[in-house]
Amino acid sequence: FQLINDSDLIANYCYEPSDDVTQTYGDAYPYCKTGSVPPNSQSDFPFIFIPKILGQFVINGKIRITGSSNFVHLTLSGISSGPKLIFSHDNIDLGKIKVLQDVKRIITVENQSPIPANFSIQIDSQFPVFHIDELKMKGIIQPNETREFELITNLDDARTFTGNLIFHVDHLHPILIPLRANGTGVPIVPSIEMEELELGTLLTEHVHVLPFTIVNKGMRKCNVMFSL
Repeated sequence: FQLINDSDLIANYCYEPSDDVTQTYGDAYPYCKTGSVPPNSQSDFPFIFIPKILGQFVINGKIRITGSSNFVHLTLSGISSGPKLIFSHDNIDLGKIKVLQDVKRIITVENQSPIPANFSIQIDSQFPVFHIDELKMKGIIQPNETREFELITNLDDARTFTGNLIFHVDHLHPILIPLRANGTGVPIVPSIEMEELELGTLLTEHVHVLPFTIVNKGMRKCNVMFSL
């Protein structure tokens, strides 16, 4: 702000907050509450505002002029926001991937602001098929720093899986990255190689037994049939 004195007398002033509503938006105060403006001149009036909430704010104040019953009213308005983060993906669609195999995708987040970004990550999905290293689920991205996060997807059924990767950042609304992947194949895992059975040397007229197990690592029943 600038205070202009167009009179031939020095103007002494004192700043006073005009309402209590201002405190709900944040801490607002002038650099110096009292001062003076020489005759027929102008003077800067630095004002400091530290927001407490996100979004639109309106700060009202008034300046009392010594020797006058009138006030100079001032209003500061704007929109407060948190750190500016740039994500490499706004959604992740892995398409068709084989079941029971890790598929990795790197997500980069750049903090393009002078404000440290204190974050935590949440994975919202009906089934636990999307993962990020537990050690990277929370932390701080410093100003002008870029952080990488490795999303690991391991599906256990031939169906479509969806979810949301949610970044909770101080002074920002939650940031959602939709996740989607389609599983292909069968989640059956045998204890032996099933493509080709190598039985080695067998004695004639002797019964040879090759025990093995089959594990269903999926969420649904699977019908298993054998043919020779």
